Amino acid sequence: MAGGGTTGSSGSVSSYMSKKQVVCDCGGVAVVRTVKSGANVGKKFHGCPKWPDTECKFVKFIDEIGEMRSELEELRLNLFERDVIISQMEYQRQMNEEKIQKLEFKKDSMKEENMELKQQLRQMKVELTRATTNEKHYSVALLFTWVFVGFIQLVRKYI
Repeated sequence: MAGGGTTGSSGSVSSYMSKKQVVCDCGGVAVVRTVKSGANVGKKFHGCPKWPDTECKFVKFIDEIGEMRSELEELRLNLFERDVIISQMEYQRQMNEEKIQKLEFKKDSMKEENMELKQQLRQMKVELTRATTNEKHYSVALLFTWVFVGFIQLVRKYI
């Protein structure tokens, strides 16, 4: 291919091919070129970056359709992987939303139970206050009863 009169590169193909570097026989990164004359006019190929100032005759024709198919398959695989990740994330989000709903329900139930317990506590405080008041009254009544019984005992003794 050295005498084929090839120079330059193709815009879309070169940008596409830049993702997949090809190394020529002399160790340099091959350059994408287009055949300008002969039987292969218009075909793309990888050539030595030092051409025409080298003895290296490295040429590798690009199967654009095959390369594009493999790139398309790679893109499809990437898209599938992203779809799987998105599906997993949506499933996890849905599970988290269900957990949140359950926790909110539990929170509401606990709030109601807490309110009921506070009401019961208030009632118990009222009953305890009443019982304490009654106990004081009973203690005073008992004291007066003892005093009265004692007084009657004294009166009986002296009568």
